[in-house]
Amino acid sequence: MPPDHRIPAASLKRRFGVYGHFYNMVVSNTECACRSVLEIVSHDTTPLRLDDLSDRSPDVVVIMMNPGSSHPLDPAYQPRTLPCPAAIQNALELVPTQADTTQYQIMRVMALRSWSHARILNLSDLREPKSGQFLSRLNEFTELEYPHWHSLFSPGRVDECTWKLGKSSVPSIVGWGQDTGLRTLALLALGALQGRRVVGVPAAANDGVSFRHPSPMLQTGKDSWISKINSIMGTPKERTN
Repeated sequence: MPPDHRIPAASLKRRFGVYGHFYNMVVSNTECACRSVLEIVSHDTTPLRLDDLSDRSPDVVVIMMNPGSSHPLDPAYQPRTLPCPAAIQNALELVPTQADTTQYQIMRVMALRSWSHARILNLSDLREPKSGQFLSRLNEFTELEYPHWHSLFSPGRVDECTWKLGKSSVPSIVGWGQDTGLRTLALLALGALQGRRVVGVPAAANDGVSFRHPSPMLQTGKDSWISKINSIMGTPKERTN
């Protein structure tokens, strides 16, 4: 197995930085902690002004379920509370972010393919580490006038979505899992990705909607996901570093 499948986290941190946009939204008198985007970028191509990353087309877009427990590196950082989803795009502020196991998996793929910039998007912006509670919260929103406000792929966030997906030539790796509770959001995302190259490892159901998560529990599963994604993507360009 190529060594890049098992690059340790410490080495990856020396090569890549992670930057996210965090915000809060008050919905039905409840404040929801959210993250709209995460940028993984090599240190040697990171701009002095982090927000400039948002106007770049990345090498790849990766779309997963939700941000989980993602949080800023600075514990004192206070995300802005926004009045409505339409305000997210204009309020974008990228800050250094704590990397997690899943993001290290994406960095390993980046290393294999000599990519310097990956943009992480999610079916939902909600920061909820427990998948069961996350799905319960989605159910709570069904009675709202705009139940999918928290999804970048919802009809009310089309301009923001187009901007974040970047050029149509940018491939999209999808890996949001196979929970049936995500089907509506997954279909919204797949609709937004029409005409783009979409790459994923199909889940057991092989229904065209469910795709395996990049970081399953077992190490063999992690290695397998990287190997399959790299194989599907084809021969990478030659390294320049």
